[in-house]
Amino acid sequence: MSEWKTQLKELIERRQRQILVHSIIYYKYDQNIISDYTWSKWAKELYEMQTANPEIAKDTVFYDIFKDFDYSTGSNLPLDDPWGNDVAVYLMKRRGLV
Repeated sequence: MSEWKTQLKELIERRQRQILVHSIIYYKYDQNIISDYTWSKWAKELYEMQTANPEIAKDTVFYDIFKDFDYSTGSNLPLDDPWGNDVAVYLMKRRGLV
């Protein structure tokens, strides 16, 4: 895989993780660490990257979770994902929210 494809895959995976974790924080724990604007910006960016680069997106760790993601909401993501919840709780603890 070329360097730019590797970097794009890494960015897609970062956005997938961010969207999952912050959706868990918002929908499951009723907390907010980032602004709605930031979440929407990341979500649209993720959608556009995945749509423009489907072969790279298919090779990401969270592809199955995000293959039908349309950036309108994170409420339909797996809010009970163990990894996502561990990170969400860690971030909330660091900010004194739990």
